[in-house]
Order: sequence, then C-alpha cells, then structure tokens
Amino acid sequence: MHPALSLAKRKFDDLQTEFAKVIAIENEVVPVLGAMAAASAETAKTALRATGIEGVYTGIEGVLKEVLSVVDGGVFAAAESWHGQLLAQAAAANDANGRPSIIAERTYRLLDELRAFRHIERNVYRHLLRDREVDENFKKLCEVFPLFEVDVNSFMQDYGQHDPGQPKPT
Repeated sequence: MHPALSLAKRKFDDLQTEFAKVIAIENEVVPVLGAMAAASAETAKTALRATGIEGVYTGIEGVLKEVLSVVDGGVFAAAESWHGQLLAQAAAANDANGRPSIIAERTYRLLDELRAFRHIERNVYRHLLRDREVDENFKKLCEVFPLFEVDVNSFMQDYGQHDPGQPKPT
C-alpha cells in the first residue's frame, strides 16, 4: 500500500471494527430489546439500529474522503451536494490523473440509498424512523459493507503500484 494512504487505512481498519460492533449489537442486544413488551424498548431498538447504520455509513464517507484527498486532492463539491458528490467522485474514474474508480457501480448505488437514510438519522428526525425502513437499510448496510471492503482494499493495495495509464504488471 502506498504510504500516502496510511491515514485512510487506519480509518478503514477502525471502520471494520465499528461494523463488527454493530453486527454484535444486532445479534446480542437487539433480540433482548425485541423481546421486551414495552414501547420504549421498541423505540430504543429502532434508534440503536438506526444509529449503528448512520455511524458505519459516516465512517464509509470518512474513508472515501481521506482516499479522495490523497488521490484527487479532495472532494470537489458545493456544501449542499457534498455527500452525493463524494460518492459520485469515488465511483467515477478520474481521467485527469489516471485514477480508476474507487468503488464499483453497485457499491455506489447501495451507498447512495443509505445516504438518504443517514440524513434522517443524522439530523435527529428519529420520530420519522420506522422499523421497516430501519430493517431495509440494515440489510442494505450488510450487503454493501463487504462490497465496500473489497473495493476500497483493492484500490488501496493497487494505488501507486504502477504509473497511471499504464497496465498493471502481470
């Protein structure tokens, strides 16, 4: 891995730990809350799961931001479109510097769907959270995280291994 991506790699490693914690909470804590009859337990379960989704998604953005800072010089977007542009920039190749895409199209599409959910959770619209939407977005997170891991790990391992625009050595 290129040394310029050292901070991105640390953030990536931390994110993998965070995702593992969210999965552990889903497997160990959420069933306990789900077994309780109190409405407050259901609210707590929904909020806990939504916060986990938002936290991992925000970590994904942090990794992509760090990678893009190194390889493109930053995220090129106006404030109001920053989050969407971050994903779009990571999914597109940068022809100007010969950089291939960082994330695949499928990864991009799933992350873009999670981005909308992140807005609801992050901006404390918890009263709008519904179990069904949290369930759907948790499934998306579990689907996209392994894709993201493969995409980003592959990119970081390949970055700087050859001159841009030149084929990789075989």
